[in-house]
Amino acid sequence: MKKKMNNKGFSLVELIVVIAIMAVLIGVLAPTLLGNIEKSRLAKDKDAIDILYKAWQTTASNPDYTVKDGTYVYSVSGGQIAVNSASNTADIKLEKDGTAGWTAFEKELEEYIGDANIKLSSKYYTASDADAKVTIIVTTGGKVALNVDAKDSKGDYKVNE
Repeated sequence: MKKKMNNKGFSLVELIVVIAIMAVLIGVLAPTLLGNIEKSRLAKDKDAIDILYKAWQTTASNPDYTVKDGTYVYSVSGGQIAVNSASNTADIKLEKDGTAGWTAFEKELEEYIGDANIKLSSKYYTASDADAKVTIIVTTGGKVALNVDAKDSKGDYKVNE
């Protein structure tokens, strides 16, 4: 009489084939996934920089301030933009008496943004070799424009609005 063996489970060959298929899939999909992650970080950072831009538009149009035409440059450091780090801040005056108005202007920017720092996560802003600047441009009539210029060892990233 023959004894029947009830082999349950997978053989070693079947397991190795499944692992090999998974390795190939990971090798094919990983670069795509990483690219999409960086795109989402860039989109998130653009939204954060847009908040700074809109804060400038709103605050510069406030009749309490005189904002001289020119460029106000923020350097990105450690993946952050400090709201109080703009250049040319002496060009912002209080309308009522012409005295320096940057401190009050900065406070309004921080209230609009909700923080004193804007945190960024893309490699263009966080990499050790990152060189990024966010420029707010005030033109005739108080119009505010935005220019973002960032680069790392792999390329440039620019935004103009």
